[in-house]
Amino acid sequence: MGRLKIILIFSLTLTLPVNIFGIYWLKKTFKTYHELDKFEVTMDKTSRFYRVGNAEFDDAIRRIKSVFNLSEKADVQLLINQKDLHALFSDLPKSGFDDKDDTYLIMDNIVLKGKTRLRGDHIYHWGLADKSWRFKTSKKSVHNGINKFNFVIPKSLDLLSNHMSYVLAKSLNLLAPESKLVSFAVNGKERRSKLMVEQIDESFLRKNRRMPNDIYKGDNIGQSKYFGVDVRLFNNPGIWDKASYNNHFDSDNKKPLQTMLQNLSMGDYKTMDLKSFAAFSAFIDLASSYHHDQTHNWILYYDGYFEKMFPIVWDSTGWNNQPIDKVHLNIMSSDLLIKLFENYQFIAEKYRVLERFYSSEKESFLESLKIETANSEEQIRRNDSSISLYSDKLERSKKYLAKFNSKIIQKLDEVEAYFLGKVSISDYKYSLPDDLYTVRLLVGGSKLITNIRFRFNESINERPQSVHVEYKKGNLLHTVNLANQTKYENNQLNINIDLLPRTEKDDAFLGIKTIFTEATYDFIFEGVNTKYIDSVELTFLNLDKQTIQVEKVENIGSISFRPSSKNIINNTAFNQQTWTGEKHFSGFTEIKDDVVIEPGTQLVFDEAASLRVLGKVTAIGTAENPIVFDAKDSSKPWGAFALKGERADESVFKHVIFKNGSGDKGSLHEYTAMFSVHDADRILVEDSEFYDSKLTDDMVHVIYSDIIFRNSKFVRSLSDAVDIDISSAVLDNCEFVGSGNDSIDLMTSDAVVLNTKFYNSGDKGISIGEGSNLLAINNYIENSEIGMQSKDTSKAFIYNTSFIGNKKAIDAYHKNWRYSSGGTINVENCVMQNNSENATVGKKSKVVINNCEIDTPQNFIAKDIKNKKITVGNEQTIQFDFDSEFFQKYRNLIKAEGKGYNGK
Repeated sequence: MGRLKIILIFSLTLTLPVNIFGIYWLKKTFKTYHELDKFEVTMDKTSRFYRVGNAEFDDAIRRIKSVFNLSEKADVQLLINQKDLHALFSDLPKSGFDDKDDTYLIMDNIVLKGKTRLRGDHIYHWGLADKSWRFKTSKKSVHNGINKFNFVIPKSLDLLSNHMSYVLAKSLNLLAPESKLVSFAVNGKERRSKLMVEQIDESFLRKNRRMPNDIYKGDNIGQSKYFGVDVRLFNNPGIWDKASYNNHFDSDNKKPLQTMLQNLSMGDYKTMDLKSFAAFSAFIDLASSYHHDQTHNWILYYDGYFEKMFPIVWDSTGWNNQPIDKVHLNIMSSDLLIKLFENYQFIAEKYRVLERFYSSEKESFLESLKIETANSEEQIRRNDSSISLYSDKLERSKKYLAKFNSKIIQKLDEVEAYFLGKVSISDYKYSLPDDLYTVRLLVGGSKLITNIRFRFNESINERPQSVHVEYKKGNLLHTVNLANQTKYENNQLNINIDLLPRTEKDDAFLGIKTIFTEATYDFIFEGVNTKYIDSVELTFLNLDKQTIQVEKVENIGSISFRPSSKNIINNTAFNQQTWTGEKHFSGFTEIKDDVVIEPGTQLVFDEAASLRVLGKVTAIGTAENPIVFDAKDSSKPWGAFALKGERADESVFKHVIFKNGSGDKGSLHEYTAMFSVHDADRILVEDSEFYDSKLTDDMVHVIYSDIIFRNSKFVRSLSDAVDIDISSAVLDNCEFVGSGNDSIDLMTSDAVVLNTKFYNSGDKGISIGEGSNLLAINNYIENSEIGMQSKDTSKAFIYNTSFIGNKKAIDAYHKNWRYSSGGTINVENCVMQNNSENATVGKKSKVVINNCEIDTPQNFIAKDIKNKKITVGNEQTIQFDFDSEFFQKYRNLIKAEGKGYNGK
């Protein structure tokens, strides 16, 4: 009996905990299984029991680990009142989206205060034991420029699907959120792996050096689903939400989205940034993702200064659940992508994106994959390895992770071979039709041609008078003059041209894709018999920049492109206009050509009239005969002169006068100054003058550009004289007089200001804000409210500058809660005289003054000196704290001898 009793007790000791665990697990599984019936959007019952059972098993294991203190400390801990936690779970999904205040997030050894809720429209995020969370910091707790953190349940056992998608997107220069795989615990219990992802909002735009503008979110799924309307996102702008907006327009304004969709339906792509959408197409091919479909998972950003729409990558679940033996190339999972693939310039740009990636980014991406794989393995080990019953899932996770890596490598190899691999010579042929002046080229394969070389027989004495290319769309013949794309030298005719085969739609896994089939192009040489052609060579945009010699055949029949095809040949020819005398403008005028403006030209504008130039402007007047932009009636201000786009690069303005202008605002654009420069580089403004701006914020506005102002004057601006946003600028030997607000206003910009004088600025002489950097040497600032002010993580380095008679000479403070700290100012070898206050400093900011001549050296707030927020010293050695390459070339201008600058 004693032995039997021992066996019975031992058996119960082993089996009772297992039985209790099993009963608990089955009870929770059946409860959740039936609760899901009440939701409109739920899981199919055929797979529900398995998924719920797995989720409840995971939850039970983690609870056991917490009870026995087997869990390791989480990377991120959420602390929430238990009563609030129960309230969040009380009536899902509605209750889960009520923000709970006075919650805390601990990460990176920092405690952040804010509010929290559940997140995610789909039941996957909130319907099972594990939840996805969102934490919004208070304005005082912004962390690394982020104030909204999502902690999302990984969608696959590898844990990396979305995270590596974001890493890939960034390597393709796409807008994508910061993400990181972390362990996450609520109130110190139930430690789980989450993907920490920043929210897409205005803070995201600022971190990515983009202006706060409209973000549109298209997600017609889960709890956000619309019923009784057209659910396809690209047919119905009304079902999109906004996550950010330009506060110069109504918050619910959807005009940019409406215009883009309307234009797209007509094959017009002018409101889309094709380079970014081409990168997005390359991304979904590389990630093998169909998750951006007709009804959900789209985020678009409209930048009113580029006047273009951009995609933002979100929740792509790359390489997840895609059969390894399926070919996923030129994926078209939505109407938007279907329309884009009708545009051959979009397809050609996609090749260029891929070539840049494989040439310069692939290896760093693979290195990131290696690092993140190790991190994922560690997360799996830390979460699951301490329970022996869980070892099976641990091993399966590791195997899944290895398979995930193999999928990525295979996909990268597949995309590379298809788009950028070796060319098959048999895919290309040419023939000479009977008209004696035509070469017909047959193009097949899947590669992009970028150059054609025709080699002529040495016996030929003539050269082509002109070259055209013809192709058919359906039954219609199209002809393009290639004059600006050809070069004839040494009996060789080179044509710089993008050529692709014909595109067709084909069925694909979860949707459709574009495939290439053969097409023909006819090249017509005026004045030269094609019998003198010895050979035809093609150069391709593949990794080897391969050139092949094309086989000549007797006859090739004409093959047409689809009628819906757009921009098959990119005709890059632009004209040049020369303006002289007097030119009048009314309304809104756009010039796409390059423009040369002769000395003495008068540009006269009617009231509110504006001029936008997309080409390069060469406006060089003389001191005796300046070029003048002016109002027809000075009491009726004109609008804006806008220089816009990369074709405007290297524009020059010398001896030009702008006066009595304002700005221009339309439904898709805004020019806040009479001289506005958007998205143009290497702009020079020299020996020029700006007077009496009216109505709008700025006299001069520069955004997404780089520019030099030299020997120029800015007088009586209504508000800011020169506003510089997300740009680089140099101002040398300039003068500002009577600016209504700031003379120079910097936002997220790098600027060098040299030998420049500021008189009577209504607010700041120079405002350095929102992550800007300023190097100021040999400047004179008199009678301003504030000489120079730095704020919101901005840094100013000021040398040999005089601050005379200002209310405040310098000031640093923290203004915008989206930035983690205030401003920093370093002042050396300067003069401060007759200022009401020499330096003031606010929270999270610092001012360092060294070796300066100060008429009232005690005129500082004692508390700021004591707390070392203001430091005053007399070190003779000049300190150089800046390391930006942009500033380095000006270091030689900083002189140790002498102090200040008298403006002469």
